[in-house]
Amino acid sequence: MRGPGGPQTSFAIESLIDELARRLSLDPFEIRRLNLLQAGDLAPRGKGVMGVSGLGATIDEAARYVADNMSERKPNQGVGVACGAWDMAPSRGASASKCIVKLNEDGSAVLLTGLADNGGGQLVALSQIVAEVLGLEPDEVSVIGGDTDLTPYDTGPGGSRGTVRVGNSTRLAAEDARRQLVALAASRLEANPEDLEVGRRQVYVRGTPERAISLAALARAAMIAPKGAIIGTGSSERENMLAKEEEHASVVDEASFCTHAAQVEVDPETGRVKVLKYVAAQDVGQALNLLSAVGQVQGAAVAGLGYALTEELVVQEGRIMNPGYVDYHMPAADITPPIHAILVSCPSSFGPFGARGVGETSIVPVAAVIANAIYDAVGVRVRDLPMTPEKVVRALKEKAAEAS
Repeated sequence: MRGPGGPQTSFAIESLIDELARRLSLDPFEIRRLNLLQAGDLAPRGKGVMGVSGLGATIDEAARYVADNMSERKPNQGVGVACGAWDMAPSRGASASKCIVKLNEDGSAVLLTGLADNGGGQLVALSQIVAEVLGLEPDEVSVIGGDTDLTPYDTGPGGSRGTVRVGNSTRLAAEDARRQLVALAASRLEANPEDLEVGRRQVYVRGTPERAISLAALARAAMIAPKGAIIGTGSSERENMLAKEEEHASVVDEASFCTHAAQVEVDPETGRVKVLKYVAAQDVGQALNLLSAVGQVQGAAVAGLGYALTEELVVQEGRIMNPGYVDYHMPAADITPPIHAILVSCPSSFGPFGARGVGETSIVPVAAVIANAIYDAVGVRVRDLPMTPEKVVRALKEKAAEAS
């Protein structure tokens, strides 16, 4: 499950912030700008200080989208705003993870990792990291993941840290293999290793690209060389990286922030809430795979809509009364608008190539966004999730009774 505990906390906090903004006559974006976490601030958990983050940029991007696309509102329509965050603990960028990169005799590469892909596209991103370091195309890197007979131990992809943590280990292993390739090429090309570049499936002399040797030729030569085949683990580099992180153990620099906004329409007679437009701006650090990152943001937002509007376990005398999809309503096309994802790039100093975790952050603020939008539309605040039509109608009737 994405972001366990995050949506519940955000629903309370971001609803209260919306109430505060109204009492102070502040724009919902402005009150969040005034209170956003910045580098050097104490982390919310009270352990460590905040590193670099793109929270402010996500607020600005979402505000810009709302101004351009949600300014026109009909009766019973409203706009809600909320921020979210995930992984607010100090970094351990390569802990409990080790990877192996092996070069094949045809110049392709194999990555061995204990990480299992649970649908987030982690293994594709890891293959891209290896390809980037070794000058290959991603389809020239095969990945064996999660096979306990063949791969090193890994703690799993939880906490939106699979790509970040294992990505670092992958990068270190690929760079280890790259150093071995360069050292072997240096002897063949009669050049200094510092003068060599790796790219386009070959190692070549900087400034003299015609002096080159292919990765395939180097891989075959390595098989009969004293050191043997090109196999990178990056073990010593990984150890040094973790030791260096201990010096910055209090810095929270992998946190991922987002700002969401939605326009809804509420039917005052039936209480039905229709989400018309939705925007999710999220700081991904550096998107290693654009399509995957956008898909994760959109998927998290849709899951959040289920939590906000439809998904409810009905329990009576210890028994679940709606165990099937007929009575347990997950988001369907009729309540799911197009999710406009905006990827903000504020690179992390810990993640591979600046990447941050992506998969869980955007589920966090969704319920608060919808609650705030309902209030903006019809002036009632539903504090019990999911915000079903029955609960909305009840709140409207209570409001009318108080007014009379």
